[in-house]
Amino acid sequence: APSASAPYDSYVFAFDPHLTLPYTLEWNVAIEQGLGTSQSLTVSYVGAAGRDLLSTRFYNPSAINPNFSTGEGTYIVTNGASSDYNALEVQFQRRLAHGLQALASYTWSHSIDDLSSNFTSYEPPIRGNSNFDVRHNFQGALTYEVPGTYANGLARAALEHWSVDTRLAARSALPVDIYSGTTLLPNGMEEYIRPDVVPGVPIYVPDPTAPGGRVVNANAFEAPAGEFGNEPRNFVRGFGLWQADFAVQRDFPIHDRLSLKFRAEAFNLFNNANFGTIENNLSAGAALFGRATNTLNIALGGLNPLYQLGGPRSVQFALKLTF
Repeated sequence: APSASAPYDSYVFAFDPHLTLPYTLEWNVAIEQGLGTSQSLTVSYVGAAGRDLLSTRFYNPSAINPNFSTGEGTYIVTNGASSDYNALEVQFQRRLAHGLQALASYTWSHSIDDLSSNFTSYEPPIRGNSNFDVRHNFQGALTYEVPGTYANGLARAALEHWSVDTRLAARSALPVDIYSGTTLLPNGMEEYIRPDVVPGVPIYVPDPTAPGGRVVNANAFEAPAGEFGNEPRNFVRGFGLWQADFAVQRDFPIHDRLSLKFRAEAFNLFNNANFGTIENNLSAGAALFGRATNTLNIALGGLNPLYQLGGPRSVQFALKLTF
């Protein structure tokens, strides 16, 4: 149990006594048009508004209150953040017909909020792009059963029962919020220091030695004239994503309900490098700041390519017996 004697050497977790449940309002409208007997096009507007969202801030009062040990402090959960989301979605769908099935969707969206997480935040609540604001997102998938029947037994054994699957994913970059170390406010709250943006200096500069051939320009930012700089929240962008997955499979009918299926799958078929986290702390120095520090699949959780985009090319083979 934590000691109640000063100096307090344990963290304290507290909640606003007037804390209320956050809520989200959602609305959407869609129009769908049939294109022939097997195809359709759908256009949708999707909106959402989050209100009374939770915010957790850390207070480190040791500099102003000797009853607290250095580095120990209080996590306080309050309301106060809000969010807004608007999106235009277009979807083309083809039901399975003549061996071809397809689904393609494009989303243009904008997500705005004060804070993007109810976990502990060291950012001042500034209205701006959300941490997960992706403006453009395209997803496509296609399945095709290769047609053909052959009288020749050898040709039938080699060429029938093939099918291919492909998936294409492409989206614009996630935001990067720039800061320069942390500061302790007079009330004991720890916050990131936001720099000033230097007018006329390019935000991005080419660098053939950097992942993706580009870095965020450290010279585009400088120490703030006041307590906080004028850098807009999440206005810098990292790297986008594009990845193609491909699979080919063959069914081998054996007898009645007994069959063998062979499948080969390639994830990130063209081995395109998709980069993830960008070093966004100016205090890291010019040698590290603004560079990608990992690939996207690691930044998103490092799962198997079957479940996570952004990793290196990987290939797997499978044999499946069904009866």
